[in-house]
Amino acid sequence: MHEHLVALEERMQQLRHAIRQALAQRETARTGMLHAELRRTQQAWEVLCGLSAPSPDLQSGPASSTSPHGLSGPHPGE
Repeated sequence: MHEHLVALEERMQQLRHAIRQALAQRETARTGMLHAELRRTQQAWEVLCGLSAPSPDLQSGPASSTSPHGLSGPHPGE
């Protein structure tokens, strides 16, 4: 479980950095997408810690993955 928490925390840090970059470049659509992913990742962290119950949309987003892919370019399907 510890490894999963660390991976989620690292992903949240990466997403915050990507959000700051998108804001600086005035990429509002990308900022919104990244912020939504950050919220899903934060919720996954809270669920793993036992601080909240899983929500139905938790499994639908890329936050369940701890991969940093997609931070420098558009997500697949865009």
